[in-house]
Amino acid sequence: MRVVVIRHGTVDYTIKKRCNSKEYDEDNILYDSAPLKPSFTMTAPEGDFKSIYVSSLQRTYDTCKIAFPGREPVRTCLIDEVPLRAFKDSERRLPFWVWDIAGRFQWLSDTNRQGDSKRKTIERAQKFTDMLINKNEDCAVITHGYFMHVLKVVMKRNGFSIRDSTIKFKNGEHFEAIYEDT
Repeated sequence: MRVVVIRHGTVDYTIKKRCNSKEYDEDNILYDSAPLKPSFTMTAPEGDFKSIYVSSLQRTYDTCKIAFPGREPVRTCLIDEVPLRAFKDSERRLPFWVWDIAGRFQWLSDTNRQGDSKRKTIERAQKFTDMLINKNEDCAVITHGYFMHVLKVVMKRNGFSIRDSTIKFKNGEHFEAIYEDT
């Protein structure tokens, strides 16, 4: 079985460089609902994909329509991005990356402040991987950058061999996961 995991297209939204906690949370909500940039194009990886899976966020659906015209994807919240919110309530204006990194540390340590935890994200990735193994068909998966890393680790633990992987996936980039049933 060949699974191609693709990062969604470029979102048409500019994040503030510095913000307080409320602005950070608002920016994340607006980013999640923003459309793709009209200039975004991509060519789908070649393959006879029986199914195409997208997350519940619109940008993955829109990416599917660009990459695989005429195909109707299967939506699943199992491959949604790892949500982030401000690591604390504060009026202090910090660089956006500080909010991101501190929020990811809270996610790693399973802090209740974040909407998800590392444990819950891994559980979602495992459920999705189990479903793929049970279906045992070539497919494409359009998801999100941070979640791609979690999914890649879970797939490797479940016997997939990973190809074309990188540390930071750009919009429209992908990796391949090959599973050979033993």
